[in-house]
Amino acid sequence: LIISLENSLRLGKEMAKKKFTPKKYRNEE
Repeated sequence: LIISLENSLRLGKEMAKKKFTPKKYRNEE
């Protein structure tokens, strides 16, 4: 259960990154 929760959190973080796409990340990518 703990692993599943951590995986979900990780996915949410990645999704948020793509949604927000800050200028810092955009420049790096």
